[in-house]
Amino acid sequence: MRRDERGLALPLVALTIVVLLIFTALAIDGGHAREQRRQAQTAADAGSLAGAEALNAAGNAVLPASCRNPLSVTSPPLGLVVRCVTAYYTYRSLSVTGTIRALGLASCSPVPTDPAGQFCLRFTVLGVNRTVEVTWPYSLLGANCLLPLNPCRQFVRVKTCTDTANLFGTVANLRTFHECGTATARNTA
Repeated sequence: MRRDERGLALPLVALTIVVLLIFTALAIDGGHAREQRRQAQTAADAGSLAGAEALNAAGNAVLPASCRNPLSVTSPPLGLVVRCVTAYYTYRSLSVTGTIRALGLASCSPVPTDPAGQFCLRFTVLGVNRTVEVTWPYSLLGANCLLPLNPCRQFVRVKTCTDTANLFGTVANLRTFHECGTATARNTA
């Protein structure tokens, strides 16, 4: 007795189409996340280089106009200028405009200040889903920043992150990708 197999192809074709759509959605969301990661890395590179260059300004350092001066002083300290210039050029590399605001020490990760003497500030621009963390001085490879001739003062570290919304990932309960870029630059004067 022969079994009737008419109509069997229809469920297989439907299942194949669903699987192909899932893979297409993952490819689109993954490609978008990868592009966001590349942009974050490029911006971190640009910001760290600008921050290292700002170390040369010493007493002649000037805050960019879009940096809100939390100290409201005419001659801001070098640390504030270096960190703000770094954040400014990181955001500029991302084509983000607006007033840059320092959120403070407690919001940096993992630790804003530590026994090695590192100091980190987190910056944001209102209405922009991207943060920039600037650490200066930065202890590269465990250097002791508390030495009299501080070797850490020549390094600037930038970390910029964003949460990228997924277009199709919500179906699989993957609403966002967290993408970051990190770079460290050294001023050799």
